[in-house]
Amino acid sequence: MKTETNGTVGTLARGLKLIQVLTEAPAPISLARLVRATGFDNSTCHRILQTLTLEGWAVQDQLTREYAAGPHALVRCAPWHPWSLFKLQARTHLERLNERTKETVGLIAFTSIERVIVDVIHGQLTLSSYYDIRLASPLHGSASGKILLSAMPPARREALLGPGPYPATTPYTVTEPKKLTEQLNEISKNGFVISRDESFMGLVAYGAPITYRGDTLGCIVITCSSDVEHVFDDERMGHECKETGELISSVVPAIHQLSHFLAGF
Repeated sequence: MKTETNGTVGTLARGLKLIQVLTEAPAPISLARLVRATGFDNSTCHRILQTLTLEGWAVQDQLTREYAAGPHALVRCAPWHPWSLFKLQARTHLERLNERTKETVGLIAFTSIERVIVDVIHGQLTLSSYYDIRLASPLHGSASGKILLSAMPPARREALLGPGPYPATTPYTVTEPKKLTEQLNEISKNGFVISRDESFMGLVAYGAPITYRGDTLGCIVITCSSDVEHVFDDERMGHECKETGELISSVVPAIHQLSHFLAGF
């Protein structure tokens, strides 16, 4: 029993050490560099990383195979970390969007294929029961997911989603690849996307990308009830979202450091 306890504690300590290295790294990091930084052997480091990735404490980029801090680790970053600074500096823009629309506004960052909530200001519809730090709504059936997909090369998108038809969460979820591609092309054309009753019945989300030097780092999402009349029509709500996304992309200083941390740009 003593050996088992020591083994469990040792594994926990190594997992915590890896989380610390990942959150302090200025950019995604390879397995070889993690081995050097921690002093763990290759197989032990890889095994623990697999568990951390499965549980949302780490993420691995499918193309580079590098690792970065996952959703659960990111919310525990130090105040001077790029993640924390970005959240602090973007807060005013979220508050202004919330004041104008009176609806729930979310700031979301992309790390690999994960969508992680950076900040939320609740409006008329409280989304505590829908939102978690790590968004689980379908990529093909949500505003944030479609923005993430629109930033991917078609080949990577197909490898991620499969050939279709895609699974439907509601009767309104897009399931056909051709229709989804048309919607993703509209994001580039219009600068925003509308997802109505696709993830949950009764919810409509307006989303717009946050970019840095041509790369999509995340998005702004306005979420509200699809059953009520709004002061703004869909087009206006989409443009409100787009304008805030463009403003954050242009004037928030920490976006530069965040881009390095998320993808090493």
